[in-house]
Amino acid sequence: MQKSRKRNRGAEGADRHDDFTAAKSKTVVINKKPWGLKKKVILGFVGVIAAAMIVAAVFLLQIVSNPMGGLITVGNVTRTPAPEPTPYMSDGELVTPTATVDPLEELKKQVNFDKLKDIVNILLIGVDHGDERDASTWKGKTDFHSDVMIVLAINTNTNEASMISLPRDTYSKIPGVNGVYRLNASLNCGGRWPEDPGDDTEAPFRKVCEAVSWNIGGIPIDYYYAVDFSAVKGLVDAIDGVDYDLDISFKMNGRSYTMGRQHMDGQAVLDYLRVRKSKDIIAPKGKDGDLERIKRQKNMLKEIFLKLKNTGLLFKLGDILNAFQGKLFTNLDIRDTLGFAYYAYTKIDPENLKIYTISGSRHTLFDLQKSDGDEMDALGLFFPSKSSRAQVINAVYGIDITNTSIYKEYDGYSYESAAILWARMQNYVVVDKSRPLLDEIKDILDKDALLPPKPTPEPTPGTTPGTTPEPTAGTSPETNSVKGTAATQAASDGYRKYGDDVRALYAYAEGEYEQLAGWGKPSSGSDAYNLSTVMTQFKKDVQSLCATLSIKIPKFKSWDDYWAVVFNTPNPKEINQPYVHNEIFVDMR
Repeated sequence: MQKSRKRNRGAEGADRHDDFTAAKSKTVVINKKPWGLKKKVILGFVGVIAAAMIVAAVFLLQIVSNPMGGLITVGNVTRTPAPEPTPYMSDGELVTPTATVDPLEELKKQVNFDKLKDIVNILLIGVDHGDERDASTWKGKTDFHSDVMIVLAINTNTNEASMISLPRDTYSKIPGVNGVYRLNASLNCGGRWPEDPGDDTEAPFRKVCEAVSWNIGGIPIDYYYAVDFSAVKGLVDAIDGVDYDLDISFKMNGRSYTMGRQHMDGQAVLDYLRVRKSKDIIAPKGKDGDLERIKRQKNMLKEIFLKLKNTGLLFKLGDILNAFQGKLFTNLDIRDTLGFAYYAYTKIDPENLKIYTISGSRHTLFDLQKSDGDEMDALGLFFPSKSSRAQVINAVYGIDITNTSIYKEYDGYSYESAAILWARMQNYVVVDKSRPLLDEIKDILDKDALLPPKPTPEPTPGTTPGTTPEPTAGTSPETNSVKGTAATQAASDGYRKYGDDVRALYAYAEGEYEQLAGWGKPSSGSDAYNLSTVMTQFKKDVQSLCATLSIKIPKFKSWDDYWAVVFNTPNPKEINQPYVHNEIFVDMR
């Protein structure tokens, strides 16, 4: 039975991966209540730095070259020492005024360092949850995924910080949930982005932590920060925008921007960070796609954080904190957050900030189909390399996972394993749905065979009767449509309508069917490929026969719809194969 989202979000005893130790602290929604002036001043500029670090981190996954340059500047900040007290005269006596309070020392009294032991793992989650969407692209989609996931590992023994970026489209197990999912669907498997009163503010992010933990060898991730990308809009407005040399002219939801140096507000910056499609980029050509967007995001974020670094942020602290209202969720309280920021500010040198990515390959598999028959492209999936995964985990944690059970479990999420599973799912549907069609084809041809053949007309003098070539061995007869003989194309009442070419194609298709029905589970990726090749030809042959015999497929928009494998649907009754049923429906567009 399908697990309902509401139940899954609220279940406190939900299944968790055996190797995952869940943190007990309750999620804190940053700045849901206004901060008092005294507290704002006491927390000071390190609080701003903490917020800036979080926003920067959720975009780091997008950066492919020199990822730390210009973004995380905590270790580079030069602190101006408090001035020496100047003696002065009062009523004839020398008076020494009280020394200026060092805000860093004052902050140290307010922070909590209890979490800073050994290696602390914090998951940074980015969700593009802005209300404004391109209706032609999103088509009513309401699911918003954890599209950026970065593990921040703070090693207090070596004063190093490492970041492991995990691609959003990683083919991944979601602990406690059965089905085929990308890693970014983990948030939806735990619930949804909290936006309404009463929404669970913890379960969605816990599920992301569990899924990411599984992807890094089962190492526990106890803490998280989840931020809405649109928070950058409020952040930029809070620092009075940025001056930027815009490298493209583009449009977004009715707004247009022209290349050149200009002052950009929060909305303009957010549009710039999002634009990707060629239809929205006016000039120059060739600036569309994810790679170009990554470059733009890196350059813009550098400008934002250079301004954060060089501006008197203390005087805008309230506005900057308000930029995150309702858009930043964490299970750490503000004292913990500032403790991490203080530690990074005082202990971690920029040279000790490292970012790791796990190498792998990308493929498209598992065609998606909505319950209303709306066709969707195949899932684009990233398949991490087992060896690369082990190397990164060893580099960050000093742990060898190659002899663990979870390392062996990764074999079930390789490209070869996925290709085998997808071929089995398709083959089941093709065999199941083709049998009624083949039976109908046979019935029509059997009845036609009872009729006398149409008399062959006498050849016209001076011409040579044509001959029908034998089909090439190993290939099916004419498959686009059966048009080989005059007897096939037209027939008089009382005579056979279909010629030998149609019957030959039918016999060939029956042989293909028997081959598919007896195939079993593919033994390897190459075997899965061979199975897919036979399936593709078989479907063409069946479709050709149906076209020739005028057999319709009611209730379906197209042949692709007819052959579709249904596994990701809110209605369990629509599942048409026994291998995969996504326990929780996720709109994975």
